[in-house]
Amino acid sequence: MKHLRYLNFGTNAKIKRLPKSIFKLQNLQALVTGEGLEELPKDVRHMISLRFLFLFTQQKRLLEGGIGCLERLQTLFIVQCENLENLCEDMQGLRSLRILVIGGCDSLISLPRSIKCLTILEEFCIRDSGKLDLMRIKKEREKNSTSFPFPSYCNI
Repeated sequence: MKHLRYLNFGTNAKIKRLPKSIFKLQNLQALVTGEGLEELPKDVRHMISLRFLFLFTQQKRLLEGGIGCLERLQTLFIVQCENLENLCEDMQGLRSLRILVIGGCDSLISLPRSIKCLTILEEFCIRDSGKLDLMRIKKEREKNSTSFPFPSYCNI
C-alpha cells in the first residue's frame, strides 16, 4: 500500500481512530476521514505528500504540530465538526493552501491569528458556524486590509 494516493473513509462512522500505519503512507495525496473519527492525531504531519484533506472530527481543538505542518496541503475541508471550538494556531505552516472550507462547525468560536499568513489562499468559505463572530473578523480585515489574504468576494 505504499503507493496508495487516495484514501476515503467517507461516511464510515465506525472508525473512531486512524491506525498508526496510515501515517506511513507518504505517497498519499488525498484523505477523507470518516464521520466517527474522534481525533486526528499529530502523526498526520508525517503525510508529507497530502494535498487534499476532508476532515470530520469530534475533537474540540485541532492539535498544534499536526495539520499545520502539511506544507503541501492545497485543499482543506473541515466539516460537520460539531464539537470543534478552535482550529490549530500553527496554520502559517500551510504554505500551499489555496482552498479552505469550514462548514457545520456549530461550536467554532474563533479563527486563529495565523490564518492571515495564508497568503496564497484563493477560496475561503465558512458556513453554518453559528458561534463564530464574523463581524470581528470583518473589522479586522478592514483594519488590516493589506495583510489579510482573503479575496474581496468572500462574505466575511
